[in-house]
Amino acid sequence: MKSEKDRGNVIRGMTWLPYRTQYGFMADEHGRQLVTEIIKLENIAAAWPKLCAKLQIPFKPLPQFNVSRRSARGRASAMDYRDKECREFVYSHFRDDFERFGYSKDSV
Repeated sequence: MKSEKDRGNVIRGMTWLPYRTQYGFMADEHGRQLVTEIIKLENIAAAWPKLCAKLQIPFKPLPQFNVSRRSARGRASAMDYRDKECREFVYSHFRDDFERFGYSKDSV
């Protein structure tokens, strides 16, 4: 496997930009977390009513757009299209997010 520097900023024909980690948007320049609560998207439905109550705002259900029904149609997951090299590359670049947010390397 080529190193990230040897890839010439290209992976599988797509330009790779030096994306910031998600945690990078929630931390200062010294890596200190600036937010008091982190809600994962996969938990938003359960967390939303509690967050509305905490913020003392009226609860309104979150709208859902473009809801995927892929599993019902028997289509392959996006995970099925990633080879080992691609998964390793993504994990190495976003390792901080995986570790801070409790995702395993196998979830790439």
